[in-house]
Amino acid sequence: MIARPGGARRMILLALGLGIAIFTSGCPDSQNADDKTIYLSGNGMVKSLDPALAEDEASRNMTAAFYDTLLQYEYTDRRPYQLEPSMLAQMPECSPDRTVYRFTLRDDLYFAPDACFGRNADKAARKITSADVAYSFLRIADAKTASSVFWIFRGKIRGIDRFRSLSGAVRSERERQALYDRGIEGIQILDDLRFLVRLNRPDTGFLYLLAIPYSGIVSRRAVEFYGDKLGEHPVGSGPFVMKKHRKDYSIELAANPEYREEFFVSDGKSRRLPLAKRIVCYTIRQSLSAWLLFLQGKLDLNVLDKDNSDLAANADGTLIPALRDRGIRLVRFPELSVRYLGFNHAEGGVFKHNRKLRQAIALAFDRRRIMEYFNYRMVYAEGAIPPGVAGHDPEFRNPYGQRDLVKARALLAEAGYPGGIDPATGKPLVLTFDQPGDGMVNRQFAEMLGNDLAEIGIEVVPVLNNRARFFEKQRQGTLQLFRLSWTGDYPDAENFLQLFYSGNRDSCNRTGFSDPKFDAMFEKALSLPSGAERTELYRKMNVMLAGELPCIFEGHPVYLQLVHAHLRNYLAHDFAFNYYKYLEVDSERRARAVKNFRPLSMTELSGR
Repeated sequence: MIARPGGARRMILLALGLGIAIFTSGCPDSQNADDKTIYLSGNGMVKSLDPALAEDEASRNMTAAFYDTLLQYEYTDRRPYQLEPSMLAQMPECSPDRTVYRFTLRDDLYFAPDACFGRNADKAARKITSADVAYSFLRIADAKTASSVFWIFRGKIRGIDRFRSLSGAVRSERERQALYDRGIEGIQILDDLRFLVRLNRPDTGFLYLLAIPYSGIVSRRAVEFYGDKLGEHPVGSGPFVMKKHRKDYSIELAANPEYREEFFVSDGKSRRLPLAKRIVCYTIRQSLSAWLLFLQGKLDLNVLDKDNSDLAANADGTLIPALRDRGIRLVRFPELSVRYLGFNHAEGGVFKHNRKLRQAIALAFDRRRIMEYFNYRMVYAEGAIPPGVAGHDPEFRNPYGQRDLVKARALLAEAGYPGGIDPATGKPLVLTFDQPGDGMVNRQFAEMLGNDLAEIGIEVVPVLNNRARFFEKQRQGTLQLFRLSWTGDYPDAENFLQLFYSGNRDSCNRTGFSDPKFDAMFEKALSLPSGAERTELYRKMNVMLAGELPCIFEGHPVYLQLVHAHLRNYLAHDFAFNYYKYLEVDSERRARAVKNFRPLSMTELSGR
């Protein structure tokens, strides 16, 4: 029997019902009406605050508090997502052939005061210029940096791949600095505030990359001063500066008094950012601890995981009355992410030239049971493109997305496996199913898939791997069925459709799918500007994938966040990496909530 995750529900209900407190040393134990500090719990351990090395989600998002980027996303409810200038005076100008961008920096950008600039250095020594942008981009490409996010520029900016190759061959630090000073063809400095970036070819997603914290602008003097320790000493021009860092425990942020002039309208008022003067972000490893601290008003936000989501929310996404009555708000929205079951399309495998076998398996797969298993923290994926992205058609229904065992058995017979029997052996067709993990969810998912395919006569052999072993097998082409997910780096359908472009078979195209017609459509989309023609082409590509089935599109995870009424301006947004600067707290309301806190009763928690 499959046990749903969230088996700890009874224990959590008991803990909450009895009012058990989880005391975390140093966490806020009281708030008064004068305390305007925002208290948050991070999404994991921050490994580095160096933009070029902040590859994990927790590090990337925290880095955005200290470093600014050329562009950012509008902090609004409007969809699709829109870019806007951040460090730039205006949006970049683009050449007619869409390969040259002209940028103009604002004239009020300064790195935060730091020892790396010297004790008596004046403010002019910290002013950000075009040279800082060029240095920051080249540093990502520098082989010495060993940045895992070089992919954002690889093959895009003219000369940057050659720079990377040369940087790996230099024999001295003097040679390395000379390499930076020479620069590359693709980045031309016009003056202190203006520069050009030349691309190898039109790229629909290039500007989006300049809003990701990886491309945050760093100081050359800070890099040379701190060296490998830059990840512990952020020196940026972002909305906050580091006040205190207790590794693996908490990071305290203070408003940057020299942050560029930027305003945000809320409650009918236009106010300068950042709104909060102080933010404390704790690393709380146990979700139950964070949950209890949130209920007591000692954390202002709380992300719901698979174990406690059904405590707070009903299956239809509404908040339980006990929490709603306390002024708590539930933020629920599909993430720009897709989970999928991949078919290996390597030559010699069973899937590459057998579309009907792939279709039969898709029709046997019970997505409804998966939805229930994950506590409805997912919406069905009808293709590769998530909701909220141009090219997603909310009316489209994948013809192989609903379970139909009669049709599945018929297609299986047409595929050459009547009754699931492999003619080569006279026995049931055996398929291996690999996952990059060996936890309970992985094991139970494998069991569910095995039960589904057993109903059409196919035997599934689950294989649980660590991530390194899984991706090594993927590179070797030895997988058959496997399960992965992809989270968008930017809100363009190209970022998801690239998973099936044959030119990416050595990178993000994990299935190895290759189709000349799809490739031609993909390449045409890259050459088109944003607009109706490109959107329609994306829609057609999505429909094509639904029929060709390089994978089974499982679902888009749903993000669930609880927000106290005293926290203002929090919006559901996939790419608001720098959202900290918009937050503020009604300290009087929070103080009252903390003072009047009482544990929830068992009746309140279990009632719907």
